[in-house]
Amino acid sequence: ASGSTAEEALSELKEAWEAMKESYRKHNEAIPVAPTRKEYSGQFNVRIDKRDHKALAIEAAKVGLSLNALIAQKLHQAVIAQRESDADTAI
Repeated sequence: ASGSTAEEALSELKEAWEAMKESYRKHNEAIPVAPTRKEYSGQFNVRIDKRDHKALAIEAAKVGLSLNALIAQKLHQAVIAQRESDADTAI
Protein backbone atom coordinates (compact mmCIF):
# COMPACT_ATOMS: atom_id res chain seq x y z
CA ALA A 1 0.00 0.00 0.00
CA SER A 2 1.30 3.40 -0.88
CA GLY A 3 -1.16 5.85 0.66
CA SER A 4 0.21 9.24 1.66
CA THR A 5 -1.05 8.69 5.20
CA ALA A 6 -1.21 5.65 7.43
CA GLU A 7 -5.00 5.69 7.12
CA GLU A 8 -4.84 5.71 3.31
CA ALA A 9 -2.30 2.90 3.27
CA LEU A 10 -4.47 0.83 5.61
CA SER A 11 -7.51 1.49 3.44
CA GLU A 12 -5.57 0.36 0.35
CA LEU A 13 -4.44 -2.78 2.14
CA LYS A 14 -8.03 -3.59 3.10
CA GLU A 15 -9.16 -3.10 -0.50
CA ALA A 16 -6.34 -5.32 -1.77
CA TRP A 17 -7.21 -8.03 0.76
CA GLU A 18 -10.89 -7.94 -0.25
CA ALA A 19 -9.90 -8.23 -3.93
CA MET A 20 -7.59 -11.12 -3.13
CA LYS A 21 -10.34 -12.94 -1.20
CA GLU A 22 -12.73 -12.42 -4.10
CA SER A 23 -10.16 -13.95 -6.45
CA TYR A 24 -9.82 -16.99 -4.19
CA ARG A 25 -13.61 -17.37 -4.10
CA LYS A 26 -13.86 -16.97 -7.88
CA HIS A 27 -11.34 -19.77 -8.36
CA ASN A 28 -13.01 -21.91 -5.69
CA GLU A 29 -9.89 -21.90 -3.51
CA ALA A 30 -9.62 -21.74 0.26
CA ILE A 31 -8.81 -18.31 1.62
CA PRO A 32 -5.50 -18.54 3.49
CA VAL A 33 -5.36 -17.71 7.16
CA ALA A 34 -2.46 -16.04 8.89
CA PRO A 35 -0.10 -18.51 10.50
CA THR A 36 0.19 -18.45 14.24
CA ARG A 37 3.50 -18.20 16.01
CA LYS A 38 2.26 -20.22 18.95
CA GLU A 39 3.56 -23.76 19.08
CA TYR A 40 1.21 -26.53 20.13
CA SER A 41 2.20 -29.72 21.91
CA GLY A 42 -0.54 -31.83 20.36
CA GLN A 43 -1.86 -32.67 23.81
CA PHE A 44 -4.80 -31.36 25.81
CA ASN A 45 -7.20 -32.70 28.39
CA VAL A 46 -10.93 -32.75 27.89
CA ARG A 47 -13.73 -33.85 30.18
CA ILE A 48 -16.71 -35.65 28.67
CA ASP A 49 -19.80 -37.38 29.94
CA LYS A 50 -18.98 -40.81 31.38
CA ARG A 51 -21.53 -42.46 29.04
CA ASP A 52 -19.76 -40.95 26.04
CA HIS A 53 -16.43 -42.10 27.47
CA LYS A 54 -17.75 -45.65 27.76
CA ALA A 55 -19.27 -45.63 24.26
CA LEU A 56 -16.04 -44.34 22.73
CA ALA A 57 -13.94 -46.89 24.62
CA ILE A 58 -16.19 -49.70 23.35
CA GLU A 59 -16.01 -48.36 19.79
CA ALA A 60 -12.22 -48.09 19.99
CA ALA A 61 -11.95 -51.69 21.17
CA LYS A 62 -14.24 -52.89 18.36
CA VAL A 63 -12.12 -51.24 15.68
CA GLY A 64 -8.81 -52.18 17.28
CA LEU A 65 -7.67 -48.69 18.20
CA SER A 66 -6.67 -47.11 21.46
CA LEU A 67 -9.18 -44.64 22.84
CA ASN A 68 -6.65 -41.88 22.18
CA ALA A 69 -6.20 -42.92 18.53
CA LEU A 70 -9.95 -43.12 17.96
CA ILE A 71 -10.54 -39.67 19.45
CA ALA A 72 -7.64 -38.19 17.45
CA GLN A 73 -9.10 -39.71 14.27
CA LYS A 74 -12.59 -38.38 14.99
CA LEU A 75 -11.29 -34.91 15.82
CA HIS A 76 -9.21 -34.84 12.65
CA GLN A 77 -12.23 -35.81 10.56
CA ALA A 78 -14.30 -33.10 12.25
CA VAL A 79 -11.63 -30.46 11.61
CA ILE A 80 -11.41 -31.42 7.92
CA ALA A 81 -15.22 -31.37 7.58
CA GLN A 82 -15.34 -27.93 9.22
CA ARG A 83 -12.65 -26.57 6.90
CA GLU A 84 -14.58 -27.85 3.88
CA SER A 85 -17.80 -26.37 5.24
CA ASP A 86 -16.09 -23.03 5.87
CA ALA A 87 -14.67 -23.06 2.34
CA ASP A 88 -18.13 -23.78 0.90
CA THR A 89 -19.75 -20.93 2.80
CA ALA A 90 -16.95 -18.51 1.87
CA ILE A 91 -17.92 -18.74 -1.79
